[in-house]
Amino acid sequence: MRHVLVPTDLSSPADNALEYARLLAEEFSARLTLVYIHSLPRDPLRIGEVSSELYQQQEKALHARAERLRDQGLEVDIHIQLGKPIGRLKRLIYRNPFDLVVMGCQGENQVAGRFFGSTTTALMDEVTVPILAVPAGFPPAFPRALMWATDQRPVRNAKTLYPLYELVERATTELRVFHYQESGEKKLPDERFKELLAEVRHDFFYQLADGDTVEGAIREFVQLTGVDLITVIHRQSTWLSRLIVASNTREIIWRSPVPVLILQEVTTLSSVAS
Repeated sequence: MRHVLVPTDLSSPADNALEYARLLAEEFSARLTLVYIHSLPRDPLRIGEVSSELYQQQEKALHARAERLRDQGLEVDIHIQLGKPIGRLKRLIYRNPFDLVVMGCQGENQVAGRFFGSTTTALMDEVTVPILAVPAGFPPAFPRALMWATDQRPVRNAKTLYPLYELVERATTELRVFHYQESGEKKLPDERFKELLAEVRHDFFYQLADGDTVEGAIREFVQLTGVDLITVIHRQSTWLSRLIVASNTREIIWRSPVPVLILQEVTTLSSVAS
């Protein structure tokens, strides 16, 4: 983990996510890139009315945050752009070798800001870089009690899990692998899970289907065990699987009381068919 992108709207929830990113950057000696997207007017004919004074104020605020981080010994770049958040962020991610994107999200019982929440969940459908969603009210701290909320399918490529491996290596506790086992499912772990976690301190936890939702079961596990980071796999193989899997992922992200690490598994149609 060497380069972390932190989109911001300069709000308090965004600053909370930035503080979390700072902790990660310090732990991994990573570079930070801060980006602010100045939204365009909805009416294309009014683009020229974008306030230069407001633009300069936001640029000054972004520079101030970057300088505070630099004063703490971190390497920091900044970008301020004009346009639509998703499109601009996609372009920035495609053109730069970021290892992680850290963003704010709605979180438990929080009101979504004008930039975060929907942007976080929309972006995960558009890029392959891992995304870390930090709830607005979560006190930033380096994760020490990590959880992987998994379904029946292990990832095809261990590289997908590398960011999680790195975090577990720095933590002082075992990775908690949690599975909500629905009726008719094969019991975990199968041999592939054992291979993936062979070099990782871990323990498996199962919950048999009891009428609760997957998202509800995960929330209860977090509360009972003190988990401070949830990891989920977001698969982008086909439009149908994206629709099914992403719906669960979105619920977890929007309602999670702790940060959620979204690892992207990209597969082709041919690999899915096989």
